[in-house]
Amino acid sequence: MNQEYKNLAKNSVLFAIANLGSKLLKFIIVPFYTYYLSTTQYGTVDTITTTISLLSPFILLGINEAALRFSMKEACDPDSVFVNCFFVLAMTSVLGLLLSTVITRFSIFDGYWWIFYLILIATSFETLLMYYARGVGRNGVFAFSGIVSTVVLLSSNILFLVCLKSGEMGYLFSVFLSSLSSIFFISLKLKIFHFF
Repeated sequence: MNQEYKNLAKNSVLFAIANLGSKLLKFIIVPFYTYYLSTTQYGTVDTITTTISLLSPFILLGINEAALRFSMKEACDPDSVFVNCFFVLAMTSVLGLLLSTVITRFSIFDGYWWIFYLILIATSFETLLMYYARGVGRNGVFAFSGIVSTVVLLSSNILFLVCLKSGEMGYLFSVFLSSLSSIFFISLKLKIFHFF
């Protein structure tokens, strides 16, 4: 019983680091964004990222929860569970492309449809991988992927907003790179490429 309490305490600390640490850093950096982005630019990126977070569940279709649940079951092979979830998400990503072409008809998305779609798909695959990492008991990988993602977001924001002065496109590209870094980190740590 003591081992179960130790695991609970360890996992609680890991999840706190993953969730609170990255969210706190993202909250602290808001003044940085408002300094380097105009009100219109910040409104544009906020609308785009909010739309992405609203559409992501439609792309995922709950497949992330399936990856978490079934990868924990002893009767299921976790590698096969992930591969099946991956292919379902790949098919819904095509649906996401169709949805993004409809959404981007609104004037606020002018010139941003391609980065909108890339972020939507990247965050969906990142979510799938994070849930799978938790399902197979790799909570350290899950927690550290949030830190990796946040570090890449902050450093790429400095590069694109301060050094290159690329405005809202730089901010959006930073969001995409942070999700992509998390995808590569989890994939390498869990050897996802061997599943195929």
